[in-house]
Amino acid sequence: MAVTAEDVLVALGAEEPDYREAARTLGIESLPHLALLVRDDDEMLASKAASLAAFVGGSQATEVLVAASEHPQLSVRAAVAHGAQRLDPLDAERVLTALLEDSEPSVTGLAIRSAAAVGTAELRARLTEIARSSKSNELLREEARRGLGEA
Repeated sequence: MAVTAEDVLVALGAEEPDYREAARTLGIESLPHLALLVRDDDEMLASKAASLAAFVGGSQATEVLVAASEHPQLSVRAAVAHGAQRLDPLDAERVLTALLEDSEPSVTGLAIRSAAAVGTAELRARLTEIARSSKSNELLREEARRGLGEA
């Protein structure tokens, strides 16, 4: 049975969707629909779509999350930053690299926590840069140090 846009919207319609169950039942066939939804002006819907894509995982989901990471609404980028840790490490690295430089400190903070959880050498190097950079605000430097186990 093919997954329809309506199937995806129903799964995302709950106030708190069961992303794990939706990812299990809808699978990768949901990703073309999610790719459209992460660009939606409705930030709640776009955020939920990004979260579901992270639970689905895989290279196609990574593409959805890369697109969502450019959304103008910080809640969507925050969902991406948090969800990226569910991806394979190299895919997570690809998604998180840009978000570690997001203009919104709350998004950057979530990206730092996810980067620390993923822990690739590249992400740890980026955390080291943030922890030592005078350009970063003190809260982000502290978060990066914690992520590196230095705080």
